[in-house]
Amino acid sequence: MKTPVNYTPPNHTRATRPAPDAAVWYAVAARPAGAGLVALLLAMVTALPTETCAQGARLAAPPSTVPTAPSTKTVLPTPPLTVRIWRDKESLEVSLVGRNEDEVAVAGGVPNAPGNRIEYARIQRAQFEIEYDRYEVAKAVRANDWATAVRLLLPAVKPMLPYLAIPENNAAELAMDVGTYMMRAAARTARTAGEDQAKRDLAQKQYEAAYDILKDCARAQWSSVGQVGVLKGCRCLLAMGKVKTAQFHVNQMTEPMPGDAALGHYWLIRAELEWRAVRYREAMDAVLKSVCFENKDAETFPDALLLSARCYEELLEPYRARDVYYEVAKIFPRTDWSAVALERLKVIMEKNLTREKEKSAIENVFFKTADDMNKLADQLLKDGEKPAVGEDDEPDVTPSSKSDKPAAKKPGDEDAAPDAAPAAPPPAAAPAPVAAPPPAVKPPPAAKPPARPRTGSGTAK
Repeated sequence: MKTPVNYTPPNHTRATRPAPDAAVWYAVAARPAGAGLVALLLAMVTALPTETCAQGARLAAPPSTVPTAPSTKTVLPTPPLTVRIWRDKESLEVSLVGRNEDEVAVAGGVPNAPGNRIEYARIQRAQFEIEYDRYEVAKAVRANDWATAVRLLLPAVKPMLPYLAIPENNAAELAMDVGTYMMRAAARTARTAGEDQAKRDLAQKQYEAAYDILKDCARAQWSSVGQVGVLKGCRCLLAMGKVKTAQFHVNQMTEPMPGDAALGHYWLIRAELEWRAVRYREAMDAVLKSVCFENKDAETFPDALLLSARCYEELLEPYRARDVYYEVAKIFPRTDWSAVALERLKVIMEKNLTREKEKSAIENVFFKTADDMNKLADQLLKDGEKPAVGEDDEPDVTPSSKSDKPAAKKPGDEDAAPDAAPAAPPPAAAPAPVAAPPPAVKPPPAAKPPARPRTGSGTAK
């Protein structure tokens, strides 16, 4: 087919066609045009209806105006998952069957969803049906039983992990909890492994599993869960020995502002990196930022305190390390943090690193009193050797207090009526008036000395 002589291609055609086609256009334009051919073309254009011209204009529109993106991106398939989403002042219950970086795929026909795909930007909120035993999970967390908490919560949260990028979904926080519990379980396994290589390998696998969960949490960039997920994932990387990878991810982040949930985690990771680089003073500066600007929650505060004590040890300040370890063990009793603190405190005390009197006495930072910290530390270590009672503390306290009162009343009031037992204490108070005779006779003489000043008052009168 020959190209018309006076035809000018659209702008988008010139921009997109390669060089050989452009040469063809120039060659055609250089040909001599006959008057008859020009007249025929003008007649044909004039004879075209208006609707035909409009259709031709639509067909000649640039390809960028055609919404073909949802149908061209690869979707990662997942098992069907029911969710209720809110979009454009409407709520829909859909079945999710896949997702990619920008959209989710749904099963069946959904209005205003080309190719049965919905972009994350068009979703306002999502609600998953998450069923798990909340009481048992809370009980396990209270007992620091991280393995049980993960076992109960992970099956309920796992199907939602691919969809944490959906804005304002109710599964992101629970997924973060699962990753945190898995990380703490791995830390406990690593701490108690010692020279047991099998246990070390188990801790490595636990850290890898926690890192996978936290990577999914990192995709929830619509909230602080995303940033915190990245930083907790970096802690897992550090525990696995992948320092360079953790350093890369932290360097890609912008420093959080005061008040952000990620602030304490950010400076704690910075401190860990400096400590591993044998820059202990820089690590101390970073950990102080984590402690001072964080809201003292259990996510970073105890870990930051323990890291500061480690820095004190490396900086040859055992007195300060002893004080910090002591306070961590006292503030967080029967936890993994207190276990670490007691282990390091025991090493310091056994080596007699703080037995000599400190050259420059520094008052206790927490209580502002000059206590004998060596004595307190020794007593704490002795108490720590006793078996922990745990949850039995509360049941033991209430029965003992209740049993003491009845035991005091029953022996003296067995013959009396049950109602007379409460009346027995008032008679017991009667002996108090019996002791009144001595005060009745002796107080007047004791009151006479004040009577002497009355002469002065009388003269004043």
